[in-house]
Amino acid sequence: MAGQNRLGPGNPERSPVRQFSSEAEVKAWEAKWPDKSKLAVIKIVYDRSAGELRVLGHGPSGAFTNSFPADPDLRSALIKAKD
Repeated sequence: MAGQNRLGPGNPERSPVRQFSSEAEVKAWEAKWPDKSKLAVIKIVYDRSAGELRVLGHGPSGAFTNSFPADPDLRSALIKAKD
């Protein structure tokens, strides 16, 4: 699955779906944000072993992290997060 990013008006970009083989790789990716501080960036992490879906955001007004309990099934987890 991939969503769209908006890098600016009329400039959508496809977001790659990444899979990580270690927790260290995930943590490094979660901590790395683009230098474009005027843009809001959202990252979504489905952590099957932790049983959660994490939503991380970073932008001009600050940063946030929310987590939601997740089913082992990604599709069900995304539906719950949307509600």
